[in-house]
Amino acid sequence: MGSNSPMRLLHTADWHLGRIFFGHHLTDDQAYVLDQLIDIATREKIGACIIAGDVYDRGVPPTEAIELLDQVLKRLIQDKGITVILIAGNHDSPERIGFGSSIFASSGLHMRGMATSDVKPVRLKDKHGYVYIYPIPYCEPSRVRFLSGKESMKTHDDAMRYWMDCVGKIHPSNSRSVVVAHAFAAGGVPTEDSERPLSTGGVETVDIENLNGIDYVALGHLHRPQHVRAENIHYAGSLIPYSFSEANQRKSVTLVELGPDGLEKAERIALRPRRKVSIIRGELEELLRGDGSDDYISAELTDRKALLNPLARLRDVYPNVLQIKQPHFLRLAEGGSRISTEDLAKRTDLELYEEFFNYATDRELPSDAKAWLASVIEGLRREEMSA
Repeated sequence: MGSNSPMRLLHTADWHLGRIFFGHHLTDDQAYVLDQLIDIATREKIGACIIAGDVYDRGVPPTEAIELLDQVLKRLIQDKGITVILIAGNHDSPERIGFGSSIFASSGLHMRGMATSDVKPVRLKDKHGYVYIYPIPYCEPSRVRFLSGKESMKTHDDAMRYWMDCVGKIHPSNSRSVVVAHAFAAGGVPTEDSERPLSTGGVETVDIENLNGIDYVALGHLHRPQHVRAENIHYAGSLIPYSFSEANQRKSVTLVELGPDGLEKAERIALRPRRKVSIIRGELEELLRGDGSDDYISAELTDRKALLNPLARLRDVYPNVLQIKQPHFLRLAEGGSRISTEDLAKRTDLELYEEFFNYATDRELPSDAKAWLASVIEGLRREEMSA
């Protein structure tokens, strides 16, 4: 994009490269929509592509995920001349995301992995002047507390307030601003089974009042495309569905255009998945008489009796059945009460342990033991993220 054109950005997030969906590798599906992303960026004459965190699905991504990212970045930056601004999300290893960032910046690849004590903007120019883009990688509040030296720093909201104070101190007056962050903004709508919690205990949300005065806020973390209370605070959403809870969501990227006075439009451009994620319901014999589908399928069987090898039988008609549920086939729990696998799946690890403790000891789990156990579960979750 030349400096005589208006600033046009492509806001994306939550690529989750390397994702395995019920044992199925999604690399080909991700490559399919990333081809569309590159076509959109070219057609719309994008100046910069933003990736707002969760580039990879886990801290140590598989080789094919790294190779796919390498190919996409080459096509955007070297072949198309498009600047890329990329931050680490809570699924990413910040050290890996940030590796070589000072070298790559001169080539148009601006990566922010490990948070530092300040916020360094990426400065882009169009016919109206400069736009300052502030990439803020995901960072645990404890890390921000260390960087800032503020012992009162306890929550993600505290951390975001600190970062925005840093932006306010360095942002030139009468200049346009964009903030890129990976966070759970209060008022955002999460998707069940999709986003890994940022923390336990209800301290993960960020008040959008912290983001006042920013021309556009490019957020990652929530997989549903949405704006949060205002058009300038936007989640791009994930590239493709990553859970059956996302079956009815229309995935997209967000085209952002900045005029001389700030945001002029934020338009969603739909992505076409290689395969849809679908939920089918009915008795087994009824579904076997269906027309079939190549979609990724979750089959909810309404039969109340035990079934013989339903998965293999369904795959004759629906080759990509990944999950079977039979909610009306209940098993007997101790004492004759009935409990479904659906009920169990909705409970957290802490809730399941509390119920086990109550069953085994016939008393409630003490509050201090519950707090300790919550910290252990959180520690294991962080280990899993970095594994």
